[in-house]
Amino acid sequence: MLRNTLFIKPEPNISPEVDLDINDSSDFDSEETALELPIDLIQTPGHLIVRCPIAGAGIHDIEISLSTERLTLKKHATIDDPEKVTTYHYQECFWGELERDIDLPKPVDPDRTRASLQDGILVVTMPIASRTNSKVIHIQE
Repeated sequence: MLRNTLFIKPEPNISPEVDLDINDSSDFDSEETALELPIDLIQTPGHLIVRCPIAGAGIHDIEISLSTERLTLKKHATIDDPEKVTTYHYQECFWGELERDIDLPKPVDPDRTRASLQDGILVVTMPIASRTNSKVIHIQE
């Protein structure tokens, strides 16, 4: 499911010569609001894995925060247009700040969590924490 995705289609009755002003959106202020990143959260026998498409961002543009029960992903990169844009005919991609808070269904071990970014896909692999927090204590002589 895509969340807060902006798809703006031209109306069929508008002639092609008319410029569509799609930047005038009262519902969305890109400087104040960060949209949510779409994710897949899957579980394997020993891990929770989050996969997230993040186009146009490098590893230094992404911030990952993790506790045992919550994962937060933030993307800070933007894409600058190499030429002066006079009109967007379609603007379906959002290149500003994106973020996502995810409540995890099981506790995870933040110390053993790994993240990778390849071909625009962020993958965060979180080992599921053991159910017991007990430890055997040996008595010293």
